[in-house]
Amino acid sequence: MDVNSVLFYIFFMRVKSILSAFALMVSVCMATIFTSCEKKDVTVAVTGIEVTPASVELKPGDTQVLKVSVLPENATDKTYTLSSSDESVATVADDVVTAVADGSAVITAVAADGTHKASVTVKVTTPYDGIVASSAGAVFMGDQYDIGYDQVFLYLLSGDVRYSDLSLSGKGSALWLDINLPGTGKAVLPAHHYTAYIDEDQEMAYTFQAGVDLGDWGVIGSLVYENNGKIEYAMVEDGTVDITLDGSTYTVDAVVKSEGKEYKFRYTGAIEVETYTGGGDGGDGGDGEYTTVNLGKLTQARFEYYGDAYGTNGVSDNWVLYLCDDGVSIGNDGFTGVGDIMMIELDCPVGVKDHIEPGKYPVIHPTEATKDALKPFTTVPGLQNDGGYIYGTWYLSKKSGDANFAGYYGATEGSVTVDKTGDVYSISFEIKDTDYKGLVSGSFEGKASIIDSSSPASVSMSSASMSQKSSLKSARRIAFRK
Repeated sequence: MDVNSVLFYIFFMRVKSILSAFALMVSVCMATIFTSCEKKDVTVAVTGIEVTPASVELKPGDTQVLKVSVLPENATDKTYTLSSSDESVATVADDVVTAVADGSAVITAVAADGTHKASVTVKVTTPYDGIVASSAGAVFMGDQYDIGYDQVFLYLLSGDVRYSDLSLSGKGSALWLDINLPGTGKAVLPAHHYTAYIDEDQEMAYTFQAGVDLGDWGVIGSLVYENNGKIEYAMVEDGTVDITLDGSTYTVDAVVKSEGKEYKFRYTGAIEVETYTGGGDGGDGGDGEYTTVNLGKLTQARFEYYGDAYGTNGVSDNWVLYLCDDGVSIGNDGFTGVGDIMMIELDCPVGVKDHIEPGKYPVIHPTEATKDALKPFTTVPGLQNDGGYIYGTWYLSKKSGDANFAGYYGATEGSVTVDKTGDVYSISFEIKDTDYKGLVSGSFEGKASIIDSSSPASVSMSSASMSQKSSLKSARRIAFRK
């Protein structure tokens, strides 16, 4: 091998060595480059969790889908759990809430990290299937019958029904309760469970009186008022009323029955208990000043003879005198027209069927009104029997042409004086209603139509038994005007 060949070989080997080293370096560099360019694993932490809607109101059996959002959107772990604070009220599964029963429950969403939470309030309520009253009130009457129990009128109103002076008006529905309370003299409406007073042997405290329809005279006791174009009354026969009090907020739940139909009323809110002071046009009671009604001289008269209507066994005979002004007509079917009426019931000497014996007839007080108290020359007080029939001596006022009376007072004190010249009568009267604070006076002079109604078929007051003072006294309750 010559020198040039040796030199070429040495040069070639050096070049080869250099290229190998360069290739190795490039390989190492590329490996480094590619290694540094590979994507690394990064954990994105949860920052919060949201649940919508924030609150839900459901009825049993209803469902609600919840929207749960774990934040941020690129969080590494977006899993969560849902739980209910009371599964007897509401359950949750697969983001769906199911209402079980009335009550409140909280549905809580918890992110996987356990530190972020959100909640939904669920209220479950069974829809009320009765009438929800929008307003209510109460009227304290006190122990107006002197029987050891106070009387409170409680009324629940719905729709456009309005209360004014012991009467209701307007369209809608209302519940009127005639409540008996222990005689404390305090104007209160206690929280209590109340039942219908339907048995004389029943304890009267914390009861409500059953309703009675008196026809033209009005209605008394507890009743349901409805006016959907026509005013109707349902007389309450039975039921329960639960009154609770939380601070100043009352809750009244009433379930009452009338002629096989059930009525439900509910009210929640304030109830003002006012003390009734009477006034107006009669029949309104209270402890205020007396309302004086001077009828002047009435112009029409009709006398009806009923014989021994109360079974006095020959002690006295019964007469009913109807005195009225020109605006009222008196017939066999009642009163028509507009005006004032005085209904006077007298007990007279036996066997006198063709006229009223002259004399002074003092009013028997209701507390003394027994059969034994009836005797000639006495006036029967204004009373109601257990069936609700009004009888005795009453002032009645008709202010419209319908069959209803707008005002009334029943005699508890006073007298009637009868004079007679030929067939011309002069009658004067002054009666007092100490229960309802009315003083009524007036007179009549002239002839009267005399009707013999003593036959059994025509005696309209045969049900008016005066044998029980206590029942008469308790029956004299305020009539709710139609």
